[in-house]
Amino acid sequence: MDFIKNPVVICRKIFEYIHEMTVLIRTHLLNGGTDTLYHSETWDLCLRRWLKLEKDFYNIQKD
Repeated sequence: MDFIKNPVVICRKIFEYIHEMTVLIRTHLLNGGTDTLYHSETWDLCLRRWLKLEKDFYNIQKD
C-alpha cells in the first residue's frame, strides 16, 4: 500500500492512460493506419476493445 498510497488517485491515473490510448488509436485510425496488428487484428477492433475497457473501468457520471 505504500507504493499505491491513494487508490482513488491511482485508478483515475490508470483511467487517464486508457483514455490517452483510445485517443492515440483514433488518431492512428483516422490517419490511415494500415500496420498489421497482433493476430491480424484491425485498428477498428482494437479501438472498440479499448473503448469498452474505458467504459467499463470508470464511470465519470458517478463522480
